[in-house]
Amino acid sequence: MCASMDHLDSVSSDMHSLIMLINSPDRAKYGARIYYYARISTTNLTFHEDDRTLTQLKNSGGFSLLKNSAVVDSITTYESQVERYKLTNGIALQEAQLTYPYMAKLFNTMVFESMVTNKYTIIMPTGNPQLVSNDPALINELSYFLHQRESTLIASKVFLKKVQLREKNTYRFINQQYNLEN
Repeated sequence: MCASMDHLDSVSSDMHSLIMLINSPDRAKYGARIYYYARISTTNLTFHEDDRTLTQLKNSGGFSLLKNSAVVDSITTYESQVERYKLTNGIALQEAQLTYPYMAKLFNTMVFESMVTNKYTIIMPTGNPQLVSNDPALINELSYFLHQRESTLIASKVFLKKVQLREKNTYRFINQQYNLEN
């Protein structure tokens, strides 16, 4: 799995910081940080499940060889939790895309352009760049979508914890049931 708890914590924390700074009466002081957090907020998490063994087991009819229904149930529960995490991750992607029109109206694109290195790393901008608009309605709408995405990322973290725990427990359970360690 590519997504990590630390990464989810970092992105949701950065989004929270952006919401606070962009709504601050002193936002002009925090231009570089606002731009940095805004640019980070548009990045998306990736999740790649290594399901080759399960796919092979399904495609070859291997599940019918598993006589222990508790093992099958454990694997099925794990797959269900992975699907739930993927769904939440998809919602986070949609929520990120909803922020784009507001980003385009509030931020200077050339500042964003200067923040991405040739290795696709996002860096803090130089100076103290300012928003191109201070329209309270636009800022409020962007903040709303950022809040929604932050909440979804927090939910993603909960689901990811469940997936990781289920994966660990399922692996241990299968090893115990079929004496795979010996």
